[in-house]
Amino acid sequence: MKICLICSEPIPEGEEITVPRYRREPPSFIHKSCLWMKLAHVCQNREYEAKLRYLVEYEERNKSDSPREFSEGTADAAWELSDVKLAPHELKKLKDEHLVSVILPARRPYYCLTSRELTKKFLETLEKPITTPGEKLKIPDDLFETIIGYDDIKQLFLASLKADMPMFRHFLLIGPPHSGKTTFLLELERIPGAFMVGGESGPTRVGLRELILSVRPKLLLIDEIDKMDKVDREFLLGPADEYARTSVVKHGEIRSERLNLRIFAAANPPKSRFSPQFLDRFWVIEFPPYSRDEFVEIVRNLLMRRRGLEESLAVRIGEEIWNVTQSIRDALRVAEAVKAGLSLEHCLNVMRKYRR
Repeated sequence: MKICLICSEPIPEGEEITVPRYRREPPSFIHKSCLWMKLAHVCQNREYEAKLRYLVEYEERNKSDSPREFSEGTADAAWELSDVKLAPHELKKLKDEHLVSVILPARRPYYCLTSRELTKKFLETLEKPITTPGEKLKIPDDLFETIIGYDDIKQLFLASLKADMPMFRHFLLIGPPHSGKTTFLLELERIPGAFMVGGESGPTRVGLRELILSVRPKLLLIDEIDKMDKVDREFLLGPADEYARTSVVKHGEIRSERLNLRIFAAANPPKSRFSPQFLDRFWVIEFPPYSRDEFVEIVRNLLMRRRGLEESLAVRIGEEIWNVTQSIRDALRVAEAVKAGLSLEHCLNVMRKYRR
């Protein structure tokens, strides 16, 4: 039975990659899908993608019989660090991710790609950006009307939603609590095909992949993405770049699949909590906090238009919630509780009594 060097699970017949090795070392194996996922992870950094492209080209230019002899036929090309355009820390990264293997341990070791064939196949899937237009979104005529101000941002978002441009489809809204970020997401959730998750209680990277591939949302809305584990949110580097790609394994076949997806995410500051690569995938918009009058006006519009409340009650809820939590979500919760038959005073008393 062949066990994967990466996941430690048995590998079905025909799904293994034999890891290049020195002839005196025992054979080891990697599942094709595991190496593919490693390639997808490393190539989220464009510099490493370029390094791997160079290594593929270098090995194809420099095949010889000598590596076959000391690697028992597991490699047909070999190189020293000084032969290729790699810094020591870059080589270590590629080795740690099992993308490069040592085939001659010595004072000056020789290396090769663990699977030049699979690496080349993966890189070929990244070469073409999206060229086919996606299905047009059905945008409500009154989208964003409940939001006070930010006319320039509304215009920007509407232009993006109506366009089909690979670099003009993902936005990261950063601002303090009660600055209007979530209100934008709640409005965007009204678009058919939108799917909203919360960062703190939202899916892991595996869950995100399953969500994107099975539900196929047209808009992925992520509130409080800063609460997600860094490793989980870094999965979005693939779907959020101009190639809109993610790795898929179906019936033993591995490929990178292109997505017709827009991502709108909201986060609390500071912006420095996100990696440069992550920020580079989004149009970043930094929000100032709402004033009291702006908050009350937003709540008034939202509760009258979306919850059917009378104006006087909607205004009062806005004023009271400003004094307690300053949360748009709490205003919506209280409005729904009032519509369910509770008094506003009861809701506010409970909120004050049981909030730390």
